[in-house]
Amino acid sequence: MLCLVERLETEIMAKSAAKNTLYTSVIVGIPKLSTTGRRLSSIDTCESFRYNRQYEYAGLAINPMSETETNNMPCMTEEMTEHKTIETWGMPTNTYCMLLHLSQLLNCCLPPFGIIMPIVMWAVGKDKSTLIDRHGKIALNWIISSVIYWMVIAALCIILIGFLLIPVLFVLAFVFPIIGAVKASNGEAWEYPLSIPFFK
Repeated sequence: MLCLVERLETEIMAKSAAKNTLYTSVIVGIPKLSTTGRRLSSIDTCESFRYNRQYEYAGLAINPMSETETNNMPCMTEEMTEHKTIETWGMPTNTYCMLLHLSQLLNCCLPPFGIIMPIVMWAVGKDKSTLIDRHGKIALNWIISSVIYWMVIAALCIILIGFLLIPVLFVLAFVFPIIGAVKASNGEAWEYPLSIPFFK
């Protein structure tokens, strides 16, 4: 079937140059076939070719689509669609990523778990979703960066400057995960300012 679709797409492209009617292209791997008068269409493409008549090939009927119909077809990226279908620990991807960021706040009451929990959540979900992998790396970059900053501040405490920076880093360690969680709940990936990109 894939070979058939590939040949079909090649034929459409060859004929489209001399035609004027907007036609939605067929993308190999995501065609949809109906049972009778089988129409071949795609839900994930906004590419188009020009073709001005119904084209039949090996019994498959392909109907031209208007420009309005083509423009109304959604262009969905992998990140836009995967959070709707993939669940981790029984949660949608956006919710999981939000909690991944918020888990850093465990440092306020259970310091080791504010570091361990984000790492565990990232390790569990990174192979299931590229979105989880991305948010996990953002959180890990900040965790490692903040540890380095705490070490530098501790050294600067010898000359008293470090004591002035301690409350600043406390505020950032509290605010950044909250902002990251809000962005994650909306399907956005927010890079923490001052975070060193160890993982990309």
